[in-house]
Amino acid sequence: MKIAKNRMGFVLLTFLMICAVYSVEANESGIFDITRYGAKVDGKTVNTEAIQKALDACEARGGGIVSVPPGIFVSGTLYLKDHTELRLERGAVLKASPNRKDYCSLDAYPQNGESFHEGWSGGHLIVAVGKSDIALSGPGLIDGSADLFLGEPRFTEGAIGWRHGFANTKDKYNGPEEEKIRASLRPGQLIVFCESRDIRISDISIKNSPCWCCFLHGCEDVFISGVKIDNPPYFANSDGIDIDSCSRVIVSDCRILTGDDAFAVRGNPRRLTDKNRVCEHIVINNCVVSSASSVFRIGVGDGTIHDVLISNIDIIEGGTGLHFQSSYSARAPKGVNISRVRCSNISMRNVGWAIKITPGTKTATAKIEDLFFDGIYAETFLGVNISANENTAPERITFRNSNFVAAENPIKMKIFPDTFLDIGGGKNTVLENVSVRFVNPNWKKTIPDSLKDQSFRIINCNFPDPSNK
Repeated sequence: MKIAKNRMGFVLLTFLMICAVYSVEANESGIFDITRYGAKVDGKTVNTEAIQKALDACEARGGGIVSVPPGIFVSGTLYLKDHTELRLERGAVLKASPNRKDYCSLDAYPQNGESFHEGWSGGHLIVAVGKSDIALSGPGLIDGSADLFLGEPRFTEGAIGWRHGFANTKDKYNGPEEEKIRASLRPGQLIVFCESRDIRISDISIKNSPCWCCFLHGCEDVFISGVKIDNPPYFANSDGIDIDSCSRVIVSDCRILTGDDAFAVRGNPRRLTDKNRVCEHIVINNCVVSSASSVFRIGVGDGTIHDVLISNIDIIEGGTGLHFQSSYSARAPKGVNISRVRCSNISMRNVGWAIKITPGTKTATAKIEDLFFDGIYAETFLGVNISANENTAPERITFRNSNFVAAENPIKMKIFPDTFLDIGGGKNTVLENVSVRFVNPNWKKTIPDSLKDQSFRIINCNFPDPSNK
């Protein structure tokens, strides 16, 4: 009888232990609350280990939701897992650690990168490499703690981009020792998805990012919606969403206010495992955006970008509204081949260049071709520019049903361009139903004289004399 009672007690104890483990791992809905794994909501404790335990347990159970409840949770680098959603509940704040040592190192994964020149490291807050069926959702907030790593903004007279100043890494070591430089860099891209697929990012708020907010590198089948980004306009390298060598990406209904590029569509597969990846089938629509630099940057790298659709966009402010540049720097002297890009129903105000299309560096040989602009309204103080170099020229550029206003210039410039639609560097350019209105009287020409001798078509356009406002 005593033995039977002992056995019954053992069975009951085992059952209670199993129930306890189950309750720690997840509730009946498959939700893993990070506080059950030891995460502290005091805004001081670094919860990296506790949150990662919840992510690992979620994957081990076959997937589910890792929930960050209301409150401020400090963390270093977190790694997302297959079939897992990291959800920040309403009132939740995931705050990036103020300690550089809490972030992953450059060798955390082979595709990782850093920039001594720009002042950021290979450390990130949220990372997913080679994963599938992953999600990051709100309505909570991610705070990148950039104010702890960036100095005061510095102003440059006559700057078209970064009119509000430029704040870079403070206390950066500039000596000859690489490891000391690396140790002084601010954290890099806040959120990184690399060579992953089936990704959803929704309804999240991001602020105070020390580098690019969201970096998609070599990914497939990505859906981004309802993202809100707030960075001061003087934060260095504070890109909103960077899409690099990705396929089938849809971004919609986002609001991005930042310092550097609000959107960058790039073709730089060098660090990827699959170096043949191209950036293709990208759709960006229904967004309100602002940038102190280029609002949309199309280019960077030496790969390929094609089939991009940008539509229904309201640009509040920018150095350049739509910037196409095949070769960004000497690190990619050939540049990116860019083709089949359509931009429609875009309104922009308070921008330097409305549209700028250029090979970039003198060494660029890559092609920029088959760009289509329809329904553009732009109040711009530098106009439109299409340029060529000795090796290559943008070709088959079409502007239709668009209105440009030569606005007052808010910047003191030593040299002011004389031609508002300075598009003489292009080949086979078409302007149809395009009008220009001059508010600023400083312009000398609406279009360059050289157009008369090139393969341009001008159909039903209104190009007044700039002297007659």
